[in-house]
Amino acid sequence: MTDMADLPVQLPSAPQSAAAARARFFNSGNAFNIELPPVPAADFATVLAEADAPDAPTGLHACDQSDAMAAASRPPPR
Repeated sequence: MTDMADLPVQLPSAPQSAAAARARFFNSGNAFNIELPPVPAADFATVLAEADAPDAPTGLHACDQSDAMAAASRPPPR
């Protein structure tokens, strides 16, 4: 009998886009074995204050930590 945690991560067989090609499918035995970099502490108080200002325009307020986490250069989990 095979333990579910020993089964490999499943990959899409015929991805139709770049996003689909990055997809990974985990099972309940291996889903929590992924090692990711720590999330650094960050203070978004200034961004929140700007967004909450009465005269603030509607828009996107990026709270992006990908550079600090090196997410852009990290290969997807396998």
